[in-house]
Amino acid sequence: MAHAMFDYGRALGLDLQRIDPSDRARKPDTFDGVDLVFLIDSHKDALPRDSRVIHVTEEPKPTGYRILEDDIRMSVNPISWHGLGAACVAALTGMPQIAARDTRPRSQDGSAGS
Repeated sequence: MAHAMFDYGRALGLDLQRIDPSDRARKPDTFDGVDLVFLIDSHKDALPRDSRVIHVTEEPKPTGYRILEDDIRMSVNPISWHGLGAACVAALTGMPQIAARDTRPRSQDGSAGS
């Protein structure tokens, strides 16, 4: 999945980097200068305030992405150039949110996932 995202991102002119979760824990400045953060659905750690987040899901989306009230979700089932581009534009233009305190996916009842 990461390899496909890198290829699609490169085609969009993005400079993507993969950051190992253990590096984030050791280096508090890991996200300095980072414009967008892609997180898988199972991500449970909080991110620095003001991080622009796109949650990556395996749930199919007809357009390849979905903008919710407080989340941007991009499907990798299948991954699409259009879906990645649209999700990035939405995140970079402030739709719908910039991460505040909790970037964990929401459960069915709307509470933060555990």
